[in-house]
Amino acid sequence: MEVRKLKVQAGNAVDSVTEELVDLSQRIQAHPETAYEEFQAACWITDVLERHGFEVQRGLAGVETAFVARLAGKTVGPRVALVAEYDALAGVGHGCGHNLIAAGAVGAALGLKALMPGCRAYFPPY
Repeated sequence: MEVRKLKVQAGNAVDSVTEELVDLSQRIQAHPETAYEEFQAACWITDVLERHGFEVQRGLAGVETAFVARLAGKTVGPRVALVAEYDALAGVGHGCGHNLIAAGAVGAALGLKALMPGCRAYFPPY
């Protein structure tokens, strides 16, 4: 499959969840939580990912608000990691834009998920 078609397919997948992503970003923005205290944000993000079929592991490396969300493909292929921050600045809130970064990472994950069934031929395994 050519790259242009993959971009359209991923973009369509993200477009289909735009409301959900905007809502996620706005909720995180409206409820700022500083580093290592972003319990609500982590919950909202992982809830969205689980609703879309990701397997979520919470509380990693002794950090209660850290998580990994995985989506296994049907074949061996590349592994993609998306990393995002979702904490706020004390006294400032989300002036740092981490609410946008978090929602953007979730959107990227959902866009990539849409490509998984057809990518084996385009992205060879390692």
